[in-house]
Amino acid sequence: MNDYVVLELSSEMNNKLIYDIDNLLVPRNGIEDYYRSSDLPKSRECFTLNNVPFQFPEISADRNDNLSCESKKIMIAKNKYSSIHFLCSGFPYYYNEKIILFFENQETEIIKIPFPAGNIGHRTRFMHENSNEEVLQARSLSENSMLYIHHSFSNILNDNKLIAIEFPDNPFCHIFAITLGSKASKHKSTSPEHSRPSSYTLMLESI
Repeated sequence: MNDYVVLELSSEMNNKLIYDIDNLLVPRNGIEDYYRSSDLPKSRECFTLNNVPFQFPEISADRNDNLSCESKKIMIAKNKYSSIHFLCSGFPYYYNEKIILFFENQETEIIKIPFPAGNIGHRTRFMHENSNEEVLQARSLSENSMLYIHHSFSNILNDNKLIAIEFPDNPFCHIFAITLGSKASKHKSTSPEHSRPSSYTLMLESI
């Protein structure tokens, strides 16, 4: 896993979507839009999807667990990367958003990342996907529906050192984890158009 860098996002989290059903301190409205923690990876657990390592956010009653985009810009340790991977979801709809990458030589690169709807776990016609379909799956707190967290990614074409990432002005796009692939780990899809943005889902029955 030395070919990947898992970003530490704890200080960037500004929204909460994961709750413990035994400590149900959540808003009364829209309860279907909250993930049940018992169905998801454990707090700060490291795991691999599609050969890409991720670290799940810290899950506790008093901490945010995702980054709601809202034009947020984060700085990272500068290095050259070949791909960028997100654990993400959109609420209440599917979104396809532009993310801006900033490089040491002052160049930028715009990538498009799909944020599939959190209540959709199957392939949709709106996104370019690998033929393998996988998604993190959890019950909503109401137990009346299922919710999903998707793995979306894009290859990075710029060969310079990446220094910052700017997210779209869309508070309905939620990011739970980000992993960067080094130049030695260019991500390949089974699709012939693997340089385009893509999305996977992984169904985990137990972690």
